[in-house]
Amino acid sequence: MHYFALGDSMSVDCYPFYDLPVHKQSVEHQYIGAASLFYRNDCQIWPEFAGTDLLSSYPNLIYSNLAKDGATTFDLLESDYWEPVMPYRELSCLVTLTIGGNDLLSYFNKATAPSKDFLSKDIKNVLNRYSLVVNKIKETLPSSVVILNTVYDPTDGQGNLPGYSTGNFSNLFVDLLQELNNHIRQVASKTEGSYFCDVYEHFLGHGSYAPPTERWYWPAFPIEPSSRGASEIRRLWLETVRRA
Repeated sequence: MHYFALGDSMSVDCYPFYDLPVHKQSVEHQYIGAASLFYRNDCQIWPEFAGTDLLSSYPNLIYSNLAKDGATTFDLLESDYWEPVMPYRELSCLVTLTIGGNDLLSYFNKATAPSKDFLSKDIKNVLNRYSLVVNKIKETLPSSVVILNTVYDPTDGQGNLPGYSTGNFSNLFVDLLQELNNHIRQVASKTEGSYFCDVYEHFLGHGSYAPPTERWYWPAFPIEPSSRGASEIRRLWLETVRRA
């Protein structure tokens, strides 16, 4: 059996690692992103999860993290992205997918005064590409179990993204994010072998408007998961696997 983590920085190790206190930033603790913790827990950092990771239940499980910082649906539709996956086509695989957030952010970055009409075509293209990505997973790994994840909201519904010029269209960001997440829910309900995981709902109240001790994002760039944020995503995945 093989576990593939696909997608963007919600699944990578670097930001949770940077979030650790300096004295803990060592090679020993470099694999503490959501996907890595899901596969093998770091018991020194998170003792409460000892014995609950995938490797504890499946000792022969192999793990490949193909997630990349900044990845979009365009990246996952490139043929070379799937080359490491092809040798496992005939095997039972577990897949986690975190994608779509960067697609949405890219449209806000390029637009100086966007309206809903201006972005409506763009968001429809994102939704279509998301569906194509899920189809590609099932086409390439037909026996896979896939966990499809919503995109969290670092603004807690306020729409003012740290580091992004959302300006006077903060409500538009919230609306489009909700449209994306609703689509992810629909795709999960219609795709055999897929399971819906609502990261968005779980993270509400832990963004930029929460007290500092309750935030689950990396303070230096608070659209990325902190070490606690990564662990919370892992928590949801473990719960999803138990349901599956």
